[in-house]
Amino acid sequence: MLTWSTASTLKPNLQRCHSKAAENFLQSWDSAVYEGEAMKDIVLNKEASLWSEKFPHLRVVGVNCDGQGARMQLLEMYNYIGGFEKWSELNDDCKRHVIGYLNYWTRCNLSLCSKKDNELVKNAVLFASKENGIRWKQDLGFEKQSIETLELRYDRIELCTTSGFSRSWQFFAKREKCRIVSKSCLENVYSCSNVRTIPRENVEKEFWNIVKSVLSKGKDELRELVVHAKWNPKNDIPGNLSAIKELNLEYKSEEECRFWLNRLDPKCALNTFTMVCDNSHYHPVTFEHILHPAVLNAKCVQIDAWVHISDEQFLQLNATKIRMSCLSISSDAFLEFLKRWVYGEMDSDFSHLVVYTNEKNNKREIQNKISQRFRSRRYDYLNYLHPEVQFIHCFHRFRPEGIYCEVEKRDDPLCIVSVLITNRHLVIMRTGFARSGRLGIEYKYPML
Repeated sequence: MLTWSTASTLKPNLQRCHSKAAENFLQSWDSAVYEGEAMKDIVLNKEASLWSEKFPHLRVVGVNCDGQGARMQLLEMYNYIGGFEKWSELNDDCKRHVIGYLNYWTRCNLSLCSKKDNELVKNAVLFASKENGIRWKQDLGFEKQSIETLELRYDRIELCTTSGFSRSWQFFAKREKCRIVSKSCLENVYSCSNVRTIPRENVEKEFWNIVKSVLSKGKDELRELVVHAKWNPKNDIPGNLSAIKELNLEYKSEEECRFWLNRLDPKCALNTFTMVCDNSHYHPVTFEHILHPAVLNAKCVQIDAWVHISDEQFLQLNATKIRMSCLSISSDAFLEFLKRWVYGEMDSDFSHLVVYTNEKNNKREIQNKISQRFRSRRYDYLNYLHPEVQFIHCFHRFRPEGIYCEVEKRDDPLCIVSVLITNRHLVIMRTGFARSGRLGIEYKYPML
């Protein structure tokens, strides 16, 4: 389609003969194409007739506005054209169609204009597909899904639902401002992002407002909580997170640790309790800070931090998988733990106990007490002298020097645990199982 206008918005320099001749030519050509008036030049006249026959034409009328006062002319043109509809007067289908042509940042800016526009941007997400072209987001009912996992990191909040839908808030602080990028996605189905900016001094408040909103909706369904945040927790967060089964904490202070543990249901044991802390043995974490029934009865306890723990507190742990670092554990507490397994006083699903100690262990003394109290067999750990060489080789992830022996269960000689004692490790692992038909022992190294 050809568009043409001789009413230029630029004022021509009519004082110059060339500009006047060009203006006259354009006017004659305009009349020949639109009105069919003949031109003096036969060739140009045929060309104008050809254009008029082959192509539809649209005449565009321009009005020169000098900025000083052409309001009446603008109003006349507005009324002549028929007016432009305001964005607020457009229906939702028309708005979605327009949003489909907007780029990422324009959509983000539009979503900040109003709640209605924010909802339209979310519900009008388009994505390209080679098979199906451009498609609209389906109604997936995200608001009705149960929150399964919540992660609180230093600069990010992320949640996942039972169906795989995820939503995250990323904080980017720079100078006096902080950008918050929120993203929602479901792989291969849906993706949407929004960006907003807040003052830097309000970052911590905004962080906990989001956390409070999420926990208020998902406190009864939340199964896994990861807290590796630098912010001070707020007391207005929901007080009962009874459904949590997986808790991962980064230890910052006694108050923060107790804050999250006190929100657990003491009658519901955790499946996994994990605590990390970048500390040294000179500044250990006191085990009393994490002394909670849900932790003591957890099935798996992993403490990647130096902890000061007494023998009584150590023996209160009922987990089947324990890995921790502590300043010291007496040989009596270690042997009492082993005795519980030998005499069937421990959960039959016991997998492993791995203790990293700061003080040097008396290997000979502990091994002599084991041989005196239990039925055990000692093997040459350093030279791999064991019926299953590949199996014994797995223990060298700890230290090459050490004493290795296998202890039988009192009522089943084919049910054994492997005991490894090094200068810095005390290890008990459930490794020996009766083969099918009870024809010998099958060795399996547990997953740590």
